Amino acid sequence: MNKYSLKPIAPVDFENIVSWLSSPEDMVKICGNTFQYPLTESVFTEYFVEQAGTERNRLCFKWTEEGSEHAEGMISYTRIDWKNDFGHIGLVAIDPALRSKGIGNAMFQSCLTLGFGELGFNRIDLVVLESNKNAIRFYEKLGFTKEGLVREIIKVDGQYKSWFTMSLLKREWEARSG
Repeated sequence: MNKYSLKPIAPVDFENIVSWLSSPEDMVKICGNTFQYPLTESVFTEYFVEQAGTERNRLCFKWTEEGSEHAEGMISYTRIDWKNDFGHIGLVAIDPALRSKGIGNAMFQSCLTLGFGELGFNRIDLVVLESNKNAIRFYEKLGFTKEGLVREIIKVDGQYKSWFTMSLLKREWEARSG
């Protein structure tokens, strides 16, 4: 695989990233109930660009190949709690044309390295829809553990959906990373 890195998301990334959210279902899988479908450029810019880094409670990144600014993935830390060394992985997306090619794994490893290393987190967590079995397996392979099911937390097409909270502790990540 070529060399990639995490870079701050910029307004120019809107068209590319929003193209990955081709349906309300995609939007819910990636964003939960944070945004309405379709995602607008003004909401994207406010949330991912202008407020990212504000008070350092949200950090939003794109995953790009070295020498390129073209986003192939995106990932964010939200609800950062600096007092308790905690970060929540908010939104995660990979260009659909590039899925199942190792990009998600590499992007996550880089994000975890940043979180547990430079940012000094002791705990990183995320939520995933109970019905998203592929994502659950992916997160478990990375070392995340299911902590509990939050029942009927969001409403999608008139149906209530539940999600799992999953977490990874620094000592667990270090034991896996060697």
